[in-house]
Amino acid sequence: MELSARRELAWAGGVLLLFLALFVVIGLPQPAELVLFVAAYSSSWVIVSYAVRTFGAGSFDNASLEKEMGWFGGVLLLFLAFLTLVGVREPTVFVIATAAFSISWFVRSIILKRLGLAEVLTAGRSER
Repeated sequence: MELSARRELAWAGGVLLLFLALFVVIGLPQPAELVLFVAAYSSSWVIVSYAVRTFGAGSFDNASLEKEMGWFGGVLLLFLAFLTLVGVREPTVFVIATAAFSISWFVRSIILKRLGLAEVLTAGRSER
């Protein structure tokens, strides 16, 4: 397995574990809800990973891809933690929120690529 794929799996697994810890906070769901949640999270990660690789910055190297997926996982985790703090306790709401967040990140990646903003954003970071 390639090193970048291992790192991406480590990010995905780490965020998933933190994500599941949120379920401990809200109360453990039924096994079927837990399977639904893990499936939604996994498919969201695969979709966003594909979008970033395909539609992301013109020539993403492994470090940029890892950074982008780290941002996705971190912001997703903050979003779900916010939902937990405001009192959301229904696991299906988390599944829907995960899907909606992933779709918005997918659209974000496409817009950045199509408008050429990805190169501007990554160039500004590398000059510092």
